[in-house]
Amino acid sequence: MKAGDFERAHATIGEAVGLVRDLPGAEEVIARMTRDAQARLAG
Repeated sequence: MKAGDFERAHATIGEAVGLVRDLPGAEEVIARMTRDAQARLAG
């Protein structure tokens, strides 16, 4: 799991909480979602 290979191992919620490293604020979450949506709609 720590290697990020989820094809070989899965993580349940309780086990995965320690793997969270990215804690953006609400503004950044919305910006990321907007960029991702625009990229998918354009591609």
